[in-house]
Amino acid sequence: MTPLDINAAEPSEVNVITHSVGDAYAEGRSPQNPELLHRPHAFALVHGDGGAKIAYGELHFRLDALELRFNITSRASMDNEVHGVDSAQKDIEKLTAIVPTIGDGGDSMDPDIPNVYHQLDGYGDVYLNWEVDLSEFEEANPHEIISKCYVSTTPLDSPVPALAATGNGGTDITESDRLVGIPPTSTTGQYNVKLGRVEEDSLVQQFIASDVTWSFYVLERHEKGTRTQNNLTC
Repeated sequence: MTPLDINAAEPSEVNVITHSVGDAYAEGRSPQNPELLHRPHAFALVHGDGGAKIAYGELHFRLDALELRFNITSRASMDNEVHGVDSAQKDIEKLTAIVPTIGDGGDSMDPDIPNVYHQLDGYGDVYLNWEVDLSEFEEANPHEIISKCYVSTTPLDSPVPALAATGNGGTDITESDRLVGIPPTSTTGQYNVKLGRVEEDSLVQQFIASDVTWSFYVLERHEKGTRTQNNLTC
């Protein structure tokens, strides 16, 4: 039997069809070139032009405050004594979203879809950095404590210093108010989270694949006043 000559099939073309619906037009798109209707996970890293590129992400933070109320008692022949009266907690704050910039002082990250990958200035470890000043806290505007928030290949790491239980030799206890930051206690600090690592000709290492959450609490001190007792009072 003589074999049949069968030619290879040519690639089929997918036509883009436009339908008229009243005064509007609906365009059918080719499945070979779909429109991007999503964005990757927060802070997704890829290789870019001479450095890492990063997708949109946010810093979510919340500051809660514990109130410590004290009553100062003065005795005739003794230094003032401080007696704790009670404690309380302010309203639990909601999460506040902060949109980072590209580098220190750059443009804010773009959340629009189709997604935009933002070019960084080099390869290496990629960080989300933020700076805080607790003395700027206001309940109506909690975001004011974040003075800077940005993605970069350079980390920040100088947190708000520890707060002692008592002040100078145990006599000056006014420093226990963290939001006031009476000297020498500082209320400013710098923080970072390593998002991943991008090296030329190497696979991307992704350490964080979501928005970053930072939740903490501080102490507030309140004095109810001073009362005087004589030595015979127990």
